[in-house]
This record gives sequence, C-alpha cells and structure tokens, in this order.
Amino acid sequence: MYNKLIKIALLAVAIGALSNPIAASANDTDGNRQETIGFAIEEMVCAPASEVWDAVFTPQGMKQLGMAQSSIDYRVGGMLMRRVGEGGKLGDDQTIVTRIISIDYGRMISLVPVTTPKIYGKFFPEAVSTYYYTPIGENQTLVRVATGNFPSTDEARALLGLSKDGTRKALDTLRLKYLDRCTKDTK
Repeated sequence: MYNKLIKIALLAVAIGALSNPIAASANDTDGNRQETIGFAIEEMVCAPASEVWDAVFTPQGMKQLGMAQSSIDYRVGGMLMRRVGEGGKLGDDQTIVTRIISIDYGRMISLVPVTTPKIYGKFFPEAVSTYYYTPIGENQTLVRVATGNFPSTDEARALLGLSKDGTRKALDTLRLKYLDRCTKDTK
C-alpha cells in the first residue's frame, strides 16, 4: 500500500510539472549558452506496458497509428524509419528517419532525427525525443513523451508545435484503443 501511495504522489507531481513547456539552456558548438525548448506529454493507457510498447514500436502497431510503412532496428545506433503517405517507398524523401541513442526494450527509447521530409521545414538534428512506458497498475501504463533540445527560434517553435500536436493525437489514439479495458477507477 505504501509503494502505491508513493507512486500516486510521484505521478501527481510529474503531471503538474508537465503542464508547462520545457525550457532549458545548453552550450552550442562554440561553448556559448543557448536556450532550448521542448515539451512533455503524458497519457494513461489501460493496457500492460509490453502491449502498449508493441502498439507504438512495432511495424504492425505503427501502421495502426497512421504510419503507412515502417521499419525498426532495435539496437543502439539502429534506425527507426516511418512513412505516413501511401504510394511511396520507405526510405524515400517522405520518410522520417530517426536513430536510437538509448533503449530499454519495452520500457524506454530515445531517438534523434536523421532526416525528415521537407514539408516539415528546417531540420533540427540536435533534437531528442524520449518515450517512457511505466507500468502503474496491473493493466495500466503511463506513457510519457519528452521532446527537447530544440533551439529557441521561430522555426523550431513551429516544428515543435507540429510535433506536439502529432504526439498528442497519437497518444489519444492509443488511449482510445484500450479505453474499453478501463474500469471506473481508471477512467
């Protein structure tokens, strides 16, 4: 019981902390301080973490979330390739390619962009996105997506806004996919 109360308290603090955009500072390549921006979004999903992971980070799961084609090499340094539109080929200029920089299979994955379609505008290779899958109960998973290290520029804010909207839509789709499994206590 004590551990469950601690988890609930930590969850409440985390959700409160995530209601605002993330801002930080980092050194640029010349050693100068540069403000960076990002966001974090959380969603409770009524399914075990392993099932939620498979719904997001397998080609079959990505297809259900709207990716027409995808592939993933689950090693550090491996590539995750995703293509939204039908009719093209995975790896073409409409493919989003990210590199895995850290992974705890089924629990956490961090990605950096390698290439993005030109329709997204300027490319920010220094950006990092980390996805966390934390079991909260027997059949509940807290999904947290934190994206950051974007420079504090108008172009970066615009792309970050698109990324945040897309992430929110994907998490809503994921939540709704398992909504029928929720009990009154978890809704």
